[in-house]
Amino acid sequence: MARDFKNLKFGVNIHTGIRPGVDPLAEALHAEQLGFDIVTLHGDVLHGSDPSFELWTLLTWVAASTSRIRVAPVVLALPNRHPAVLAKMAETLDRLSGGRLILVLGAGGPMNEPAYKAFGLAQRSPREKVQALEEALDILRGLWNTSGFSYAGQHFRTEGATIEPKPGHPVPTWLGVFGDRMLDLVGRKADGWFPTVSDPSGSLYRWLLSQVDACAIERVLGSWVQATATAPASEMLALDGKTLQGARSAEQTAPHVAHADRADVGIDRLLRRI
Repeated sequence: MARDFKNLKFGVNIHTGIRPGVDPLAEALHAEQLGFDIVTLHGDVLHGSDPSFELWTLLTWVAASTSRIRVAPVVLALPNRHPAVLAKMAETLDRLSGGRLILVLGAGGPMNEPAYKAFGLAQRSPREKVQALEEALDILRGLWNTSGFSYAGQHFRTEGATIEPKPGHPVPTWLGVFGDRMLDLVGRKADGWFPTVSDPSGSLYRWLLSQVDACAIERVLGSWVQATATAPASEMLALDGKTLQGARSAEQTAPHVAHADRADVGIDRLLRRI
């Protein structure tokens, strides 16, 4: 699938670690003043001897202190917050920030694992991580769109749950994941993909992206098959030899992609490189 880069955005990444002489808020404000489009905060680490800020609290502080730049956590580890609670947290932050939140979720990586045992959080197998992340997406969107929402998953449950107010617009929900089953999930259900991979040649990145695209195409065509059963011909759109309902192109339906080749690169280095 060809990608249109006319609307390419640039961002900077700030680590949540507490270091002498480093002010993450000052860096975020500097990025906004320089015209960057998004600031991401990296490091959802709750347990350990290295001093750090709690990611969501710092994200809220940055959002409250800026006015234009979009904000995103990279990456929220799913076991650290129940998705139903996160649905309320995300709606509130997105509303108070004027719609500037991009929610980026992951199943939790090696940096997060020590906290699961220390804090008594869920420890899951690779297959269970995929299942739990898909359930989290279902719960987030269910609560954002439905009152009295009930969901019976293997890892999460809700019973007649309601959050008010509902989001004023769809909250972009991206996944920062790898692996065949995870990339399949990105293509099927996520709004975007946020890989953090060191790949100077771009070959690995292109290969991973092709997997996401393949799943996204199936998602588009699957939606078309369901929608066109009763849709009149006047509502169809021809696209690359296929017909899709309405005016939605595959590029609009497929996930957006952001690329961070090193999750721990400081803002000054990112500014120099860009």
